[in-house]
Amino acid sequence: MKKTLTFYSALFFLLLLLQRGSGVLIKIVLANGITPYEYGLISFVALSLPAMLQFITNFNFANILSHSVEGKKYFGFTIVATLIMVFSLSIILWVVKDLFFEYLNLPQEGWNFYYFVIIISLLSVGILADFIGLYTGLKLYALPGILATIPTIVRLLVIIYLIYTGVTSTFIILLVFALSNIVPLLLMFISHEQRKYLSLITTIHIPDRKIFVFGAAVFIIGAYPSIGQYIVKIVLSHEIGILWQGYYDVSLTLASLIMFALGTISYISIPEATDSNENDIYKLGGLADVTRGFFALTILFVIVLYFYSDYLVILLFSENYLAGARYVFILAIGFLFLYIQTFLANLNLSFTKDIKDYIVLGLMPIILLPFFFFLTQFMIIFFHEKGYDNGFLGAYISYTVLLIVLTLATVLYCKNRTPIRILFHKIDRMIISIAVTFLFITYFNPSPIAGIISGSLLFTFLAAGTGYINKTMILEVFSSTKK
Repeated sequence: MKKTLTFYSALFFLLLLLQRGSGVLIKIVLANGITPYEYGLISFVALSLPAMLQFITNFNFANILSHSVEGKKYFGFTIVATLIMVFSLSIILWVVKDLFFEYLNLPQEGWNFYYFVIIISLLSVGILADFIGLYTGLKLYALPGILATIPTIVRLLVIIYLIYTGVTSTFIILLVFALSNIVPLLLMFISHEQRKYLSLITTIHIPDRKIFVFGAAVFIIGAYPSIGQYIVKIVLSHEIGILWQGYYDVSLTLASLIMFALGTISYISIPEATDSNENDIYKLGGLADVTRGFFALTILFVIVLYFYSDYLVILLFSENYLAGARYVFILAIGFLFLYIQTFLANLNLSFTKDIKDYIVLGLMPIILLPFFFFLTQFMIIFFHEKGYDNGFLGAYISYTVLLIVLTLATVLYCKNRTPIRILFHKIDRMIISIAVTFLFITYFNPSPIAGIISGSLLFTFLAAGTGYINKTMILEVFSSTKK
């Protein structure tokens, strides 16, 4: 029997938890085995820079493929386009390499090697992203999560071995990050079941204007928060050094708890909405129920980070990284707004018939993107002059403000505000659940472990007991009922 959307959402969430949880464990192992400066350098070169440049090389190709009706016929085009973009960017990056790396304050003796790491990562991750987009559009929901998880598992195992044996060379660790991205591609080519999709590459269909603009809008909206993070990291690296970029990365690692829920909703909302009519999302265990459930989980993560971010950083990374916990709650607030914006924008893009909506919803993030650079730079200088240490707080304020601005702009523009009504259905019960949980932790002040466990249980019981979360939906994770 066919599993429900609730089941597949929970499955993808668990795979995302495994993927990002492994990524967090990698950072924990590294943070406890190398210096904060080396940690900042590795996280920046191996993760942040390739991920930022991947937005250029993959552009909206994977988002076009995620369209459940038309996406698969453009697979050949996306593979060719990705290869062309990677080749072009590799040439440009080689020409400006010295100037670019000097601006970022990267050590000069490693510039050529950093270039190699970035290009290998771009090529392998770019092709993998196209396959993930194809599987998403085909609604093979388990495969994208599995493919995205494999590189982090490989990295985790190899890096644990390296640190255990005393190998802490920055160059070797960077090479592990780059080459691990190739592993899922090799496994796909070995698998007879997956090789059958390679036949789709032989047919090249150029996307028409509507599907291209649709994919571009989805891409820009989805990429906005990540590109913003990378721009903030660049400003931090230039203004106050690579070390503080590393502290900011620790903050983002903690805040990634929230991204588990947000990532799942971003992943399922487009293929589900483009393959159904608007009423289908209200079915039991459908998109509305699933989205409210993950929204409640997002709020729970915000509560945990508000009370226990210091404890979590010391526990996971050591006191040397405590600066990364100081302002993480500010990021958590921004991600809460981002959850609302993402769901509202994705459903409007899925149901609209007007290409103007694609253009406007895509333009709003583009207009705001430069402010991640200029506002962050301004805020760092402003708070430094006001005596807030070196102005590190400014990075958090600017990032969160720009997430909130995009959310408000999306709410004001979108004619279909049904997604807002979905999230705020029985919101009074959610407010009660939040208030009781806050009062409980504040009044009893339990130890961190006891507080996280008891607060989470209390909040979940209240959210389900008061009816904000559909209780029967939880049981469907283990059922085989048809949607």
